[in-house]
Amino acid sequence: MQEQRVLRWVIRLGMILFWIICCFGVLLLMKKDWRSTDRSITILSWSVMFDPVHVAAFERATGIRVYINHYESNEELLVKMRVTGGRGFDLVAPSDYAVAKLVKEGLIKPLDREKLPFFDQLHPAFLGHAFDPNNEFSIPYIWGIYCLVYDSRTLMLSSPFNDSTWDLLFGNVPSLGSYRVVMTNDPLEAVAIASLHLFSKIPAALNVHQLLLVQKILRLQKPYVEHYGNVRGDFALITGSAQVALMPSGEALRAVRSYDFLQIRVPNPTIMTIEHCAIPAKSHKSDLVYEFLSYMYSAEVMRDHFSRTGDLPARKNFTAESSVSSRELAFFSWLEDARERSFFVTDIIAERDRFDLWLAVKS
Repeated sequence: MQEQRVLRWVIRLGMILFWIICCFGVLLLMKKDWRSTDRSITILSWSVMFDPVHVAAFERATGIRVYINHYESNEELLVKMRVTGGRGFDLVAPSDYAVAKLVKEGLIKPLDREKLPFFDQLHPAFLGHAFDPNNEFSIPYIWGIYCLVYDSRTLMLSSPFNDSTWDLLFGNVPSLGSYRVVMTNDPLEAVAIASLHLFSKIPAALNVHQLLLVQKILRLQKPYVEHYGNVRGDFALITGSAQVALMPSGEALRAVRSYDFLQIRVPNPTIMTIEHCAIPAKSHKSDLVYEFLSYMYSAEVMRDHFSRTGDLPARKNFTAESSVSSRELAFFSWLEDARERSFFVTDIIAERDRFDLWLAVKS
């Protein structure tokens, strides 16, 4: 009888231990990040950087699952990388000046050039810049320049595609009468563009006098501004609420492809942006990332990406490999002396001063 009681207690204890182990197992499975161990990569990039059509095709071809998180500014990217230390991300897409910050803070790792078989197909205009002189940490993927897109139904302009000024964006064309503009909502970009308008260059740093001039011109611009924004400036143009919009070239090309009455002018000098690919220092999936990059950098994928988005590929000989319109060809022709006709956005003003200035401009 005693033995039966002991046996029952042993069975009950065994069942209790079994269910405790099961519960702990379920909790561990729920907490486990399966993406860190399976054939998958997690990307942090601009929303239009990698076309979902091509990402899906890559997944089917390789069995590698791709998770993409988006950001709307380099500042947002930098914050996410600093907060996480880069953990949880396998590929990031910083613009030019953000590359230098990520390198300085040790958040991205050197690239293995032997695993980038397409590297010699990249256009030299996008290589060897000060933010990564040897492209040790980053490689260019797409590029663009800042343009002014205008409504030709209401603004009769005869200036050519290139070599115009920034006057149109700042309301300095009295002969055109009253018109409205869409301006960037990024204070760093706004300061850079105002500097180009005033000084025909972006200084290494703004002195007190230059800073006051920049603030003054941005405040004088404000009555002409329909709204400050970084996306869909074309919506204001096609609805007639604005007649001029500042846009990156990819967005500009998408707009003029859809609406014949929209035209493009490129101020000289202007701002160039290069979106790069870089691998976070904490990623343990570099080999899978190199597979992804080899696929995305192929001539076929880049041709299709350009036709879908208007984003300009960083491949050399792209126009010889692709069918482009005369208007699109003008952007690639601009590359011939791009280094003399463009500047990169840089930290020419301290972060606190930048936001104080922007608050003063918009208040």
